[in-house]
Amino acid sequence: MNAIPTVTKNLLIINVLVFLATIVAQSYGLDLARYLGLHFFLADNFNIAQLITYMFMHGGFTHLFFNMFALWMFGRILEQVWGPKRFLFYYLVCGIGAGFIQEIVQYVHYEMVLSAYTSVNTATFVGYKNRGIPGAIAATLGVIAPSLVIIMIIAAFISNFIELSAVSSAFAGIRACVCVLIGSAVVKLAKKSLVDKGAIAIAAVVFVLSLFTSVFPALLVVVAGAIGIVLKGGKGEKK
Repeated sequence: MNAIPTVTKNLLIINVLVFLATIVAQSYGLDLARYLGLHFFLADNFNIAQLITYMFMHGGFTHLFFNMFALWMFGRILEQVWGPKRFLFYYLVCGIGAGFIQEIVQYVHYEMVLSAYTSVNTATFVGYKNRGIPGAIAATLGVIAPSLVIIMIIAAFISNFIELSAVSSAFAGIRACVCVLIGSAVVKLAKKSLVDKGAIAIAAVVFVLSLFTSVFPALLVVVAGAIGIVLKGGKGEKK
């Protein structure tokens, strides 16, 4: 097995050390996630540096394990192909970009909830001031009813629409097409991946387990990767 490149190795070490530091800090009553985790930018405990520090924070051992497994699996390959500087730049840009997207999504959700909350509460307050409890109920229903009616109409329309034979036939054709496209992708991938008896054996075992058992897919991936390392350990291509 090829040695882990410098940047990938150091990122693995930093992530593990930060995770251990988080556990130790918790035993002393200090929550590092409050300071290093990414918070909503309108929150009091938000800091711009969290767009970087959050990349090294994990919610538990499983979260850490699968993230580090992916970093080890793909990071070492990308670093070998791109070089350390380009790979590190890619790692940081992806992490910071994901943080920005999370902030945007949270802001949109925040605005939607706040808008709905404000409109309902304003209607309730105005109705109560004018006609007491009956006015509050009527005003609240007046705000909620349009959305509720529209949703019910759309639901009824979609239900009736799906029951049409032409639509059902169209979806049946689409499903068949999707199955063929997926099957075609699987065949092409198999031609490139199943190149020896070991890979074929792993594929056969995973196929049987996924088809006839309820084994967690992520566990199958980890076990298959571990078997691949054992079978091909020490047989890496020499440059």
